[in-house]
Amino acid sequence: MQLTATVWRVCQNEPVQSKAGKTYDKVTVIVETSGEYSKKTALTFFGKSAEIGMSLVEGQTRTFHIETESREYEGRWYSEIKCFKVDQ
Repeated sequence: MQLTATVWRVCQNEPVQSKAGKTYDKVTVIVETSGEYSKKTALTFFGKSAEIGMSLVEGQTRTFHIETESREYEGRWYSEIKCFKVDQ
């Protein structure tokens, strides 16, 4: 899936530790879509793609290659949008 949007905010790098004890980088980037009713959406850059997220600059319009994932925890559903590639 692809999403074309403008970078609104790049959040700080957040180290995440796996159950096996390995540490990964996680960066959240807030993007804003264009149109009559623009929306802000949080994209997650995880592991090797975290470097891509940290290199983005607020105000840039880019095409983001994303995948969505939802999971259930104690009867509630949580969704995440993971970004794995960014085009100029």
